[in-house]
Amino acid sequence: MISVDLLSGSPRVRHGFFTRDGGVSEGLYGSLNCGLGSDDDRDAVIENRRRVADRLGAPRDALTTAYQVHSDRVLVVDRPWAPGDAPSVDGLVTATPGVAVGALAADCAPVLFAEP
Repeated sequence: MISVDLLSGSPRVRHGFFTRDGGVSEGLYGSLNCGLGSDDDRDAVIENRRRVADRLGAPRDALTTAYQVHSDRVLVVDRPWAPGDAPSVDGLVTATPGVAVGALAADCAPVLFAEP
């Protein structure tokens, strides 16, 4: 996990940028794939998402991601949704403790804004 020094000292903002390392996905998806919209083995993706949540110190079911579409739509998240129930938006924001919002990236760069 890669972290930003400016935010690492904040007790209210936990963050990280994850690489392909540390996952259980195999074959074509051999990585820490957290994308439920991929054709990867669903159980492997769920385990990868648990590993990310654990690393962030969040509850295992707290990682909340969108079905990302290139748009101007952003959603305020006040509680995690079930895996597979992700809305089609391009950004997530939360002020709710215990909710971990994530952005999945392949050919785009993820952007993190934080207000400790």
